[in-house]
Amino acid sequence: MNYYGIVDKLKAEHKSGIYGRKKIAKEEIKSFNLSDLVSIEMLALVSPWVLITKLFRDDIVIQAEEKGEERKLVFVNELLDNDYSIGKNEDLFYGLFDAFPKGFETIMKSYGGSNLIIYERESLPKTKKHFGGEHGKFNQGLYCTHPKNDDLLIPLANSKELIETLILEETIRAYVALGAKRILIEDVTEQSGQLKGKYKAVSVDSSVSHSKKVLREKTYGQGIFKPEVAKRDNLFIHDFPHIVSTIKGRTDGNQLIARDFANVNLSIGLDVGVLNLGSVNIDYNYNRRWYFEVEFYDKDKIKFNNKFEFQSEIENLDKVEKELFEIIKKIYEDGKKTKEEIKHIQRFCIENNVSRDRATEIEKLVESIMPLKKGFLSNLFDNLKK
Repeated sequence: MNYYGIVDKLKAEHKSGIYGRKKIAKEEIKSFNLSDLVSIEMLALVSPWVLITKLFRDDIVIQAEEKGEERKLVFVNELLDNDYSIGKNEDLFYGLFDAFPKGFETIMKSYGGSNLIIYERESLPKTKKHFGGEHGKFNQGLYCTHPKNDDLLIPLANSKELIETLILEETIRAYVALGAKRILIEDVTEQSGQLKGKYKAVSVDSSVSHSKKVLREKTYGQGIFKPEVAKRDNLFIHDFPHIVSTIKGRTDGNQLIARDFANVNLSIGLDVGVLNLGSVNIDYNYNRRWYFEVEFYDKDKIKFNNKFEFQSEIENLDKVEKELFEIIKKIYEDGKKTKEEIKHIQRFCIENNVSRDRATEIEKLVESIMPLKKGFLSNLFDNLKK
């Protein structure tokens, strides 16, 4: 498992490369005069080799320098010799563990041995994505990777709340794309009296009690019906059979109401010990019980209204765009696409300077009047210019 630290700037003396405990050279051992540092009484209690090892392995030093533009410090668990003290090497960690006394040890020991990579902000690979999307900005701090996407970074600070939000917002986005009218999601997790008794504001009458917390409650006017949006870029909801079933029920049929309970693990497969580093309550139960209730608009009425909304866009197409619209529409009506037709469309777009984005928008206009054929020509315009 890789964990990431992000800092504004790495010091010039901190060379990019792999770091670990200082190795003992034979010359150092030969020149080492043990009697100069320890007493006879200490020798009787601790073996000379243990003392030598401790004295010479106190430093974390670079093991292999990496050349290149990326500025990063890589700490590998196997090279730390089970010694996770930071001590006089604290400048290598740029204050990332100041609030977590045993944070370095917890991270490095997780999953049987992990790596910590501290990046200078400007050197962070472009493939690494902020949990908040393309407009998210990385703050200085510690991050872990999403278990289903190594390029999605989640900050350890307030990780529980962030993971909860990501699951909720992904669920809501899917339901809205399916024509949601009202959405209610509640946390109905059972809580033991022993745990709740820690909080003075809560009185407990039995060993187990039920709490109910509204996580999200939203109401919408009649919107859209786009199953392809509901299925796109999802990392969490595929783990919930009831949500998958609802998407199918709306796509293949016209389901209007869904009410379900589901177990939700907010650790999402990550090491709980690491997640607790950024949590106020280390006794928090990451296994939650949620209640989902969603009511939808009749999808046939949504489609009917959307046809009129798209009609004005279709009427405003120029001559070339209308011709492309009719070519795509004919392929949709025929229900099949031959190699000749595909080449004809691509050649038409190139000759008439129709961009990839515009060609895709025109296909969506065709889809708006033929909703059961969505994505029929997917990836057809990928090789066109943006």
